[in-house]
Amino acid sequence: MCNDFDLLAHEIKDIHMYEDLKPNTLEKRIKMAHSFNTKHFGNRVPSLEETLHFLKQGAPHYKNGSWRNIRGAWATYWWSIGNTSGAQVVRQTKNPDAHVKKSKQDRCKNVTHEEFEAMLRTSYRLRNWLAASTLYIARYFGCRPSEMSDILLVDEQKFLIIGSKKRGDRGIDRTIYIEDPEIAKSMEVAIEAVRDVPTRTLQLTIEYVSEKTFPKRKARPTIYSYRHTLGSTLKGAGIDRVFVAYLMGHQSTESVEVYGDRRSGKGSALFILPGVEVEEILSLIRVKHRSPYSHRTRSVTPKKS
Repeated sequence: MCNDFDLLAHEIKDIHMYEDLKPNTLEKRIKMAHSFNTKHFGNRVPSLEETLHFLKQGAPHYKNGSWRNIRGAWATYWWSIGNTSGAQVVRQTKNPDAHVKKSKQDRCKNVTHEEFEAMLRTSYRLRNWLAASTLYIARYFGCRPSEMSDILLVDEQKFLIIGSKKRGDRGIDRTIYIEDPEIAKSMEVAIEAVRDVPTRTLQLTIEYVSEKTFPKRKARPTIYSYRHTLGSTLKGAGIDRVFVAYLMGHQSTESVEVYGDRRSGKGSALFILPGVEVEEILSLIRVKHRSPYSHRTRSVTPKKS
């Protein structure tokens, strides 16, 4: 049986648990809370009652894991501003939908330019600049969600994407050159808008805008939909698999097989080029596919430094 002393000890442990968090984890949780505050409550901080109401009413719209992340972010936020009792109340809030098994959200594999523009218009209408910036990066770089918040401008029209999945001997860092100066300028603004924003926040933001744009669809665009679109468009344009692998952040040409062969015929994907020499690309990519694109294979000329 739990006595009053046990309850008090448990409460003290709850209060001090945030002090043991790594600084990076603490910062990401607080930024995630700020992003949700801005998205759902404008430029004001919600009251504790509003926070609890959102957690309970919003539960059906989030998977259990995502709901726990949101709760954790808000609990950390309340703790960070000195409201330890509020942090404890938030942390102890139960998910009313925890027992409900939720199906995985279907996502479409390819996104048309018209669909991209529709989602961009929704972002502007909602004044959701984080979503607009995330869409821009997804559309033109096709990078993984976990790579978006650390992109660096290294030179005029040239950007460095720090690869994720490197631990599993799969991902690589790559330098991308954007041919269109106007797109490059907009990209500079976009990468700063998402700087250090937690990956899950970016994903949820795009899921929210996607749902608002296509409410009747079962399969809606996600960040990975844009990634798949760029990969398949590069393949459809006949770009050599070595260059496709580099631009998409893969260490092996074998990984390129996951993308479809989208025969656009317009070369629309050629707004980006490798930003390093061919020799460097060849030193990074393992050629493991059996055959190239036969007569349709063509190379691209990397932008020299």
